Amino acid sequence: MFRAQQNAFDDVVAKATDENLTSENWEYIMDVCDKVTSEDAGAKDAVASMIKRLAHRNANVQLYTLELANALSQNCGPKMSRELASRSFTDALLRLTNDRNTHQQVKTKILERMAEWTEMFAKDPDLGIMEQQYMKLKTQNPNLHPPSKPNKQQITDTDRQKEEEELQMALALSIKDKASAAHAAAAKSKVPKPTPSSAQSPSSQQPAPSGPVPSGTTAATVSRVRALFDFQPSEAGELQFRKGDIIAVLES
Repeated sequence: MFRAQQNAFDDVVAKATDENLTSENWEYIMDVCDKVTSEDAGAKDAVASMIKRLAHRNANVQLYTLELANALSQNCGPKMSRELASRSFTDALLRLTNDRNTHQQVKTKILERMAEWTEMFAKDPDLGIMEQQYMKLKTQNPNLHPPSKPNKQQITDTDRQKEEEELQMALALSIKDKASAAHAAAAKSKVPKPTPSSAQSPSSQQPAPSGPVPSGTTAATVSRVRALFDFQPSEAGELQFRKGDIIAVLES
């Protein structure tokens, strides 16, 4: 049995498609791309190396090779497109798909990539082999389907109007909340600062019963009052209280 002929891309392609990688290594992938664009036969040799990697029996190697081919198709120009749309590369894809030992995920990825390349190469008739092989693949594998993509929900005029109304409502509530907060802050700033004797002098505290104070009743005769604001003592001997506290009046 003859061994496949070595070429200058075997090492860099093998590095970018190593079975021990945990994810695509874009540094290695771009190394391959740079080498392709810097050599006259770079595209042809890179694809030859990728065909060898597709024949590897490890599914990870095959998946990384498909991702490498996809990256090269997007970054390495028309020469690479022609090599990917060649009979040799597309035949390798079909062989791998029709092999009963090939992992299902690899088959699905081949179908997905060939569909993308068919669309990408559609405007160039010289690359028509990709579409022909893609249609052949679907005919030979009718039960094979690419991974489903999330459906894009169409936004109707009614939806847009509803969103606009909700946005306007949210803005109105926000403005109202800010106005209420500003009003409360302004009202609080107008409250006179209590004097040291404010917690002890009944005249500085206003009773807050649920109904009006009966005629003839004065602060001197009220035994309990409700604080209308917070007070933090600034001197020794002052009484600390908070808004709403009930304070017993010990002297008039």
